[in-house]
Amino acid sequence: MGYGLQFNKDNNGEDIIANTVYCYEHELGFTKCTENKQHTLSGSSLLALHNNDLTDTKALTDAKKLMRRVFNQLLNGKPLKSRELFT
Repeated sequence: MGYGLQFNKDNNGEDIIANTVYCYEHELGFTKCTENKQHTLSGSSLLALHNNDLTDTKALTDAKKLMRRVFNQLLNGKPLKSRELFT
C-alpha cells in the first residue's frame, strides 16, 4: 500500500486547469483557491508533474514546496532524520 498524489484531478475529480491556482489540502487533494493564500500551486505546474515534465523551473519549484508541505503534514512537523546526514 502506498500514498500517491493525483496531479491531473482536483478534489472534486475535475481536470486540473493550467491557468488556475490550486491549494493542497491533506487528505482532500488539490482545491481551487485564490492567489492570496500562502501555499498556492499553478495548474500548469501540476500538469507538468503529472506528465513527468521536469524541465520547467516553476514546476520544480512548486514540486519542492508541495513535497515539503506533504512531508511536514505526514510527520506532524517533526524533522526528517535523513537531513541530519547532509548537515
